[in-house]
Amino acid sequence: MSFEEVKHKFESINLDPKVIESISKNKKLVARLALIVDLAGGKADKSQGNLLYTISSKLPPTQDPYI
Repeated sequence: MSFEEVKHKFESINLDPKVIESISKNKKLVARLALIVDLAGGKADKSQGNLLYTISSKLPPTQDPYI
């Protein structure tokens, strides 16, 4: 996924541009957050977007099969 695709997807859940830029370097986090965003319907308001980001960054890897 290119940076522009990542940026567009994460802007659709109203993540802060600084957060988008900082997490775009972490391929595992980008992949996990992109999957969670897709499962959530692709759009969210700011509070929901922050929740999706928190879930993707804090969820232990042992829980990946349940996403």
